[in-house]
Amino acid sequence: MSATSPAAGPRQRLAEALRWTALRTLPPPAYLSLLVIWFGIDESPKVWLLLIAALPPVAAATAAAVRGVPGDLPRDAATDPAALRGTPEFARLRGELSRTLREAAASG
Repeated sequence: MSATSPAAGPRQRLAEALRWTALRTLPPPAYLSLLVIWFGIDESPKVWLLLIAALPPVAAATAAAVRGVPGDLPRDAATDPAALRGTPEFARLRGELSRTLREAAASG
């Protein structure tokens, strides 16, 4: 299965979503008998069943979260922290941090 690109049209995205939905129509516990036949009566069918049940929702939520990241955030995260030294914002944050630490030390 190929993932649709962000530039894909609405039809392609809908087709991809329907393809994934079609794979998830059978509930994971229904796979248990097949897993027992394939892996035997041991711990591995249980592990595979948990993987089959948990992986798709986690993958879908992760993909949605990554798509929801604002475009400037990765660029901001890559900014060199040393470049912020000397700015008024850095001085304000440093002052707040030192004030918080002094208050904590005085009270504790």
